Amino acid sequence: MANLDIEAALRFLHVFFAVGWLGLIWFTAWVLPGIMGQTKPETRMDLQPKLGKRLVPLMAGASGGTILLGFIVYTLQGMRGDFADMPMGINAGVVVGLVMFGIATIIVLPAQKRVIRSSGAGNAPVPRDLARVVRWANINAWLGVLALFLMVMGSHAPLFI
Repeated sequence: MANLDIEAALRFLHVFFAVGWLGLIWFTAWVLPGIMGQTKPETRMDLQPKLGKRLVPLMAGASGGTILLGFIVYTLQGMRGDFADMPMGINAGVVVGLVMFGIATIIVLPAQKRVIRSSGAGNAPVPRDLARVVRWANINAWLGVLALFLMVMGSHAPLFI
């Protein structure tokens, strides 16, 4: 019984971190570009490093927490031998989540750090880096929609997936 309580708490934390991660992805991909596009260039240069210094650690913590807690829950299920009963949607969602994490850590984060460093130094961000961040953030945002759909359908409607 205690193991199920621990697993329930871990699942809750996994969902909590995932909601934070998806919220930050969607904010940075769909809301922030519109706001930044309406600001004056000098204001944008001032805002980018300030936002980056807050958003990057939050995004890293939320994504890392989601992945780590997901693996712990996945491992606990495997120790009980529940892999065979797990809906395919959950497994597909895991793959999509890992792809999202890879995109964020290998592509977006390094380019975002260069944009923040350039803006913080008072220079205009390198257009190539900025375009890369925007493009891959949008891809990750849509992958987040797919992951959410797969996970929810996999856990609430296992007959369909």
